[in-house]
Amino acid sequence: SMPATFAPHQAFPGALLLESTLYDQSAAGLQALGYTVQRNPDWDNTFGAVGAVLKGDGGLLAGSDPREEATAAGK
Repeated sequence: SMPATFAPHQAFPGALLLESTLYDQSAAGLQALGYTVQRNPDWDNTFGAVGAVLKGDGGLLAGSDPREEATAAGK
């Protein structure tokens, strides 16, 4: 399912959701800067998924996020 893309969007200024691995590495520093930090499970698809294609001198480099069924391809 896709989240709604129409306004109004929920906003939580100063709040961050971090996957557990990133939380363990970064939460204390971010909290010291004044952010509210919440731990989410690793590989949780709440964050969505990304597919990207990078065009460079050597050709194309493509990748897709394993959180969702996705494919990245270029031509």
